[in-house]
Amino acid sequence: MEFKLISRFGKHLLFLPEHLLLFEIDEELFSFFENKSTLPESIKKEIFKYLPIKQKNELTKTVEEKYDINAIVLTVSHECNLNCKYCYGNNGTYGNPGVMDFETAKRAIETFFDKGQSNVGITFFGGEPLLNFKLIKQVTKFAKEYIGRNVKFGMTTNGILIKDDVACFLTNNDFSVLISLDGDQFYNDKLRYTKAGKGTHNTILNSIKKLLLYNTNGRVSIRATLTSINNDLIELVGYFSSLDLPFTIQLVTTNDENLRPTFEELSSKINDFGKYITDLVRDRNYKQAFKKTFGWMNLAITVVHGKNKRFYPCGGGRKVLVVNPMGDVYICHRMDGNNNGKVGNIFEDTRKDIIENTRRLFSEKLYTVDHLQDCSNCWAKYICGGRCYHESLITANEWNTVDKLSCHFKKKLFELGLVIYAYLPDKLKDNFSKANKSEVVS
Repeated sequence: MEFKLISRFGKHLLFLPEHLLLFEIDEELFSFFENKSTLPESIKKEIFKYLPIKQKNELTKTVEEKYDINAIVLTVSHECNLNCKYCYGNNGTYGNPGVMDFETAKRAIETFFDKGQSNVGITFFGGEPLLNFKLIKQVTKFAKEYIGRNVKFGMTTNGILIKDDVACFLTNNDFSVLISLDGDQFYNDKLRYTKAGKGTHNTILNSIKKLLLYNTNGRVSIRATLTSINNDLIELVGYFSSLDLPFTIQLVTTNDENLRPTFEELSSKINDFGKYITDLVRDRNYKQAFKKTFGWMNLAITVVHGKNKRFYPCGGGRKVLVVNPMGDVYICHRMDGNNNGKVGNIFEDTRKDIIENTRRLFSEKLYTVDHLQDCSNCWAKYICGGRCYHESLITANEWNTVDKLSCHFKKKLFELGLVIYAYLPDKLKDNFSKANKSEVVS
């Protein structure tokens, strides 16, 4: 697609996918483009003037295939203390209950990182990682000794087990903490509950408050899963922004149609939310609008502002690898237990073997967005980077087939992000983009 026209929330926009250029146009010009399938040569020449010098020289450049692992995810627990309604991990066990031991974690770090290597990351995942808190403390100590001060730690947790000692440890070791929460008590407790069926909202909220008492580094954030049950974006965003924490909202990945919103529901809820947030921007209430943007909206703003094309949906396999309690290595934490995404085992394979297995998997099955049948002609391809590998396997049992509902969700939010970007004064665009640069859409 050579160009995309967007007419929403009071803006008429012309977007050029190949160059990630966005123009605001008037109604007359919008009507002119509506009847065109390609851009006139005279307009192309004018548009080319807006390209940064660097981008002009790189328009024909293809994506560079790099497998530079600078982060690992340690799935330290195949156990969980909750029974969430939409869990993709077989109640956190991934079909093989157990916890990671220190030897496995140590071997993973030594396999993928050189001693003293700089700028690397280690994220603790589960199940529920804090069920193996003793190991997390051991690994953190070892990683600091082996790698040095240049290691960054992170954790995804349901928040239930964050007591004073945990909060103090996470803060003292400068952890980024992502806490799962699906809305206020009414919505969250319909989706996230204990094995006995008890709601978790109040416990999670108390844990967040406790963590914030210790944590002054601003590295606590929330991740929500959007389902048919909690699909009112205005309510969700209003609640999360009231907590004054960064948050992201991702669509549920499941084959259970009762948990997936319909196309019509998603469109309606995003349109309602879009009117709400663009009204804030039009009223120049930028601070509130900034607090209420999330996920795919922020990604669209960041990509278009920085003119950096995305050829893959994430860094899985190319920048990040995952190790489970048995030492099996995967390109994605969600694929644990699924041989489709397995690329080795740290006790059986060398780093070189695992990287080569990963390279082969990408070469044979995981195509760049340019070469995906469902994506190659999509206006949003270089913002999105293509399908989520896990979504494709769950909903279609194929690597390169796009989940249509997820695609619809993303593109609607991309459009909204571009509209918000068009409303921002130039002096705020750079600050807004930088503030959201680190947010991953996962």
